[in-house]
Amino acid sequence: ADVDRLAAAAGLEVVESRYLCVRLTNQRRGVHMDRVYVHAVLRRPVGHSRRLLHANSRLRIFDERLGPDCTASVHHAVPAVRWQVLDASQPTPSPFFHAAGFT
Repeated sequence: ADVDRLAAAAGLEVVESRYLCVRLTNQRRGVHMDRVYVHAVLRRPVGHSRRLLHANSRLRIFDERLGPDCTASVHHAVPAVRWQVLDASQPTPSPFFHAAGFT
């Protein structure tokens, strides 16, 4: 459950999650050591993903990504400023202001 929570907070999907128990033996000292490892396979979601980067009483910053040929509809319950981040070789576009209630 912790791996699922951490993956979701990072904007990733869990493909596989398990733990591995390994017993190591130091032949010279005759000591057995039990180790437990967490193994997870994660992937970026295909299509639309949204991750909260920062939040306080006055501000929320999201990283929202749309895959090719994906669309999203957003209802702004509070005033919002949005801008598209493009490739570094392209000029930064102007931000858009959306009033509360705008969809």
